[in-house]
Amino acid sequence: NKQKVTIEKFNSIQNGMSYRQVVNIIGSEGVLQSENYMEGVPGVMESVSTKMYMWQNSDGSNCNAMFQNDKLITKAQAMLD
Repeated sequence: NKQKVTIEKFNSIQNGMSYRQVVNIIGSEGVLQSENYMEGVPGVMESVSTKMYMWQNSDGSNCNAMFQNDKLITKAQAMLD
């Protein structure tokens, strides 16, 4: 049973990391679950791109990570060991 993502890898993922850094830790690309783009207002607010990725193991255990402008803002896991 080849685990793509383990609790150790999950725990070493920190807010502020880029998607690429997270991929390097987990060792595989995530599957894009959702994507949202909010147009900014020049001089007031920058545009915001939000993407949620999931990594799932063959036993169904998984983690997901949400990135805003390619910086990790939140992560969650289910059944990882």
